[in-house]
Amino acid sequence: MEEALPDQIEAAVYLARLLLEGKGVPADEERAVRVLTAAAEGHYEEKAAFFYRSKCLRMLANCYAEGRGVPKDRRKALLYRKALVSECALSD
Repeated sequence: MEEALPDQIEAAVYLARLLLEGKGVPADEERAVRVLTAAAEGHYEEKAAFFYRSKCLRMLANCYAEGRGVPKDRRKALLYRKALVSECALSD
């Protein structure tokens, strides 16, 4: 799955979820946040990229709001939530 990260945002979402939940791999919330951040900032051409980028933004907002893998930061959580709303508005 990690080999697909640079090319497929879907792989990043699934890997981050596994890392956050510790399913099949040791839990590593910090690594999950790094994977999500890279995916959210990446440029993907696949058809479902919008859907998975939205998932990344939502997961990042939750990580910052809950302090999972990063120190709690309400400001950053809000920024990711705003980015999610902006992303959704742009797709309409």
